[in-house]
Amino acid sequence: MARKNRTKTEKLTTTERRLRAVDLRRSGQTYQQIGEQLGVSRQTAYRYVARALDDLLKKIKESTEALVQLELERLDYLLLKLAPKIEAGSESAILAALKISAERRKLLSLDAPPR
Repeated sequence: MARKNRTKTEKLTTTERRLRAVDLRRSGQTYQQIGEQLGVSRQTAYRYVARALDDLLKKIKESTEALVQLELERLDYLLLKLAPKIEAGSESAILAALKISAERRKLLSLDAPPR
């Protein structure tokens, strides 16, 4: 059990060091200076910063993907509510459905020109 707690403490310490390394880098410190302040090598200081930034980018990507999924679900809900009117031939419902479709295409970048 003590081993498990020590591992959690070590991970927390590493996380804190990564965050400190990013703060130091943001303030203009070199990796050599960061390493000296944290008591690690220049290479380790670089890895701390790189890993912290990678983790941040992953979180941003996950949040963005979650927001896109939420918006897609909202568009599905709206389209579902319009379905009876579309089936009845309502022009305004059909136009609304086309707008929903356009929003979905924009959200998914389906209308982007091919690369």
